[in-house]
Amino acid sequence: MYKILKNLIEMDDYSVQRLVTGGSKRLPSGYIKADYIESNGTQYIDTGVIGKNGLDIYAKYKSTDIYQTRLMAVSTGETEIRLGILLSSSAGNIVNQYNKNNIILTDYVGDLTNIHTLENKDGTLIYDDTVVNQVPSETFTTMKNLYLFASNSASVAYSYVKMYEAFIKENNKLVRHFIPAVKKSRSRNLLNPANIMYNTSYDFNVGNFVSDDTSDCSGFVPVTAGTYLRIVNNTSFGNYYFQFDANKTPIRYEAPGAGNPMVIPNDVAYVVFNVGKSTGIDNVMFARTSTVIPYEPYEKKEAGMYDLSATSKNLFDINTITSGKGINGAGNIIDNENYFISDLIPVKQGNYTITLKNTYSGTSNTSNRVLQYDENKQNPIILYNYLARRPENVTIPLQCTKGYIQISCRVTDINIMLNEGTETLPYEPYQKRFYTNDGTGTFGYEYKGEKVEPTNVSTRVSTLNTANIDNTLNTDEVEPMEKEDLTTDEDTTI
Repeated sequence: MYKILKNLIEMDDYSVQRLVTGGSKRLPSGYIKADYIESNGTQYIDTGVIGKNGLDIYAKYKSTDIYQTRLMAVSTGETEIRLGILLSSSAGNIVNQYNKNNIILTDYVGDLTNIHTLENKDGTLIYDDTVVNQVPSETFTTMKNLYLFASNSASVAYSYVKMYEAFIKENNKLVRHFIPAVKKSRSRNLLNPANIMYNTSYDFNVGNFVSDDTSDCSGFVPVTAGTYLRIVNNTSFGNYYFQFDANKTPIRYEAPGAGNPMVIPNDVAYVVFNVGKSTGIDNVMFARTSTVIPYEPYEKKEAGMYDLSATSKNLFDINTITSGKGINGAGNIIDNENYFISDLIPVKQGNYTITLKNTYSGTSNTSNRVLQYDENKQNPIILYNYLARRPENVTIPLQCTKGYIQISCRVTDINIMLNEGTETLPYEPYQKRFYTNDGTGTFGYEYKGEKVEPTNVSTRVSTLNTANIDNTLNTDEVEPMEKEDLTTDEDTTI
């Protein structure tokens, strides 16, 4: 079975999913399949699966530092109960970690050139299709979750590695099937707040950034050829903007004048512009458009691992609710210890159904309310308002527009089922699908020639530092504006 499963993985990233669940071949709308995602010493993913016997853990990877290649591991620390697939930090050898075993295989040394696979199948270590070590199966648990890209030890031990695929099986059942993916930004605003340089302006004559208490600077904003506008308070405004090539070498500057768009030629990869304090750079939207559009908050593309094994149709995540808050009859969020509100849940235009058990049996009303927000998470309106006085099963039909919804119910009514469509489905727990960085910085990734390097930190640039300005500014690569979309809107579950 191992050979069959492994060969399917090599042939087609999605073959295993189709074999095990009959699931979709494509990711849902809003996600792009990446070739890999990459860590560089500060990133990891909590898989949510406790390390114990009976697990089969697998990774397809390429090391970028053989002494720091921890693919998926956990250790209790005190009693040194372990489970992991990784390379030795002292010599870069493959290691079999299982219960109290920590067997370093001196005949197998990592390299920085090739893609490999490593699997720990309940004590049997398999490297590139070959069984290289085996210890007897034992009963144990670490009582801690396995980390991807790291070892969950007394302190997190990180990795420098590119990950192409990973899975976890428990008792021969696939419980996690991770593939690298990028969540696309739905915002047209290209001005990243993290890259804004306050009290700073760019001086083309000097050829660098200079201190300036009258202005703030955009930092490097990635662009492709086309027409762009700077918009503030629903009005476009113009001033100088500076053009740079892919190496952030200055090319030229332009001054299109108030209200006129920027026309970016093919040789430009980044632009920089200054904004006076009276305008306020935090109010500015920079977008590829020839007409004024409403303000949209910046939203960064985010790399992570998408779990193809998740099959639940429930869109309501109880782990993201806020207790002690409710929605009143006017659609306002208020303090109320008897209620909770959900996080904002993205929805498409169409029908959705909420099913819950109203458990309250007192004399006052129980208010089950739903707010609908627009695509910018603004302008909430009451989409549904239901009052009940006795325990009963409640079915709430919703006709949503594209945007977000927010649910408010009593704190005792937590077994809520939210599914797409008009069908009333039995309750099933929410399953997380997209796993993002639980450490610091951001994952790097590559797909279709677009390559973004991992970053160690994600902090706003607030002071001028001309010594290392290129290292502290935007590490995003340009997102092609007319790239083929490999996703389909109909794939709402996998």
